[in-house]
Amino acid sequence: MTGDDEVGGGALAQRVATILIVGYDGGAAKALQRDLERARHSVRCLASGEAALAYFEAPDADLPDAVICELGMSGVSGVVVVESLRASERTSAIRIICTSSRLGMHDHALALEAGADAFVEKPIKLPALEATLARVLAGAT
Repeated sequence: MTGDDEVGGGALAQRVATILIVGYDGGAAKALQRDLERARHSVRCLASGEAALAYFEAPDADLPDAVICELGMSGVSGVVVVESLRASERTSAIRIICTSSRLGMHDHALALEAGADAFVEKPIKLPALEATLARVLAGAT
């Protein structure tokens, strides 16, 4: 499946994207994966920043259209993942949405400074995430 596939027709057409979720625990990852798959996206989950860096270092890795990345991971942080993706010519065009449950604008600013296209606060509300995903996939930040 490519990120150019569409579901539906006319004004209601929805772009189907490949999405990589990084840094969510098992239950939260599965719930988010299920919600995004219901919206007809292809979704893969990686539990940690280390796993994400290893995935993108593999020369044969299928690159997603978008990454949804938790900032507050232990070990390799979401900021490091975002900076690494932006620093590589191969992955620099991937759209990135960061998430965090910490209150305040600090994480939002940190994500954008690292190179994220958007930020969504947790707990994630699916309509807000879908709108943000559609916006970043369309090229607007």
